[in-house]
Amino acid sequence: MQSCCRIIQEVASRCTGRNEGLLHNLDMYANRGMEVMANRLRFGRCRLNAYLQQIGRQETGLCDSCGVPETVSHYVMDCTNDVTKEVKAHRQRHRQEHTLANVLSNGEILRIICQVNTRCL
Repeated sequence: MQSCCRIIQEVASRCTGRNEGLLHNLDMYANRGMEVMANRLRFGRCRLNAYLQQIGRQETGLCDSCGVPETVSHYVMDCTNDVTKEVKAHRQRHRQEHTLANVLSNGEILRIICQVNTRCL
């Protein structure tokens, strides 16, 4: 898989004009599972209670530990869970603004979420 990504990147680096930069983040994900999880979080279509309530699989849609709607934003930004603690610690270490857009576009933080996460998202 890695060699395939390198070949695609090499071809993309030779492209000019409108194709330039289309494949800039191929190494962002460690594996397919991480890519799927990251996209589910970005689209808000993951197994968090707020979405499960929307599709009729959960009654309240509330976070089990906080009692507020368990959205992607809550799960990675505000909750008392280990994922949020690790994300905030990373952002502070790197002196980066703690916004949902920054979190979901940062490959390093997405890897942290995958490693710390104990739920199937």
